[in-house]
Amino acid sequence: MGFVSAVKSAYMNLFDFRGRASRSEFWWFILFSLIATFVAIAIALNFPSASFFDWYVLEMILWTHWIASVSLTVRRLHDRDVSGLYYLIVFFPIIGPLVQLWQMIPAGTDGYNQYGPARIETTAEAIENQMIRITALLKEQGTIDRFCDAYDQQDFVACQSVMEQAGVARRDINAFIGLMQVHGLRPHIILNERSP
Repeated sequence: MGFVSAVKSAYMNLFDFRGRASRSEFWWFILFSLIATFVAIAIALNFPSASFFDWYVLEMILWTHWIASVSLTVRRLHDRDVSGLYYLIVFFPIIGPLVQLWQMIPAGTDGYNQYGPARIETTAEAIENQMIRITALLKEQGTIDRFCDAYDQQDFVACQSVMEQAGVARRDINAFIGLMQVHGLRPHIILNERSP
C-alpha cells in the first residue's frame, strides 16, 4: 500500500476497530503524522494570534487524526493476532510507547487469524476472483439486481446488506466494500450480470 492510499484508508476507516491493517499502511500513516505535526507546529508558530475559531478547527482536526491513529494501531495489533486492548499499554510512562512501537515492527500473521484475513497488497486478478465468487453467490440468491441498484446509487450500506442476505462472509463483505470505496473500483463482473 502506498502513501496516499494508506492515509486515505486510515481516514476512511476512522471508527473501524475490527479487521487488520498491514505494516505498510501503518508506517505510511506514521510518516504522514510526522509531516502533519511539523506543518501544524509551523502554522502555530507563524500565526500566534489566530482566532478562537482557528484553534477550534485545529483541535477538531487533531481529534480526528488521533481517532484515525488509534483505530489504525488497533487494526495493526490485530494483524499480529494481538488484542486491540494492548493499545492501552501506551499509557504506561516511557516503557509503554516503546513496547507498543516494538509491537508494530514485525510482520502480521499469514492468512487468517481471529481478526480476519491478512491485508495483503491485492492484485487485479485477486479482486476479479473475489468478484466472480460474489457474483455467483448474488446470482444464486437472486439478489444481483438489488446489489447493482444500490451500487449505482453509491449506497454501500445497502450493498453490504444485500451481500449479507446472499450469504457472503462478513470479512469478505468488508474487504470488498472497502476496496470499492478506497480504490473507486467498479465491479464490472457483477454489473454485467444485471438482468436485462
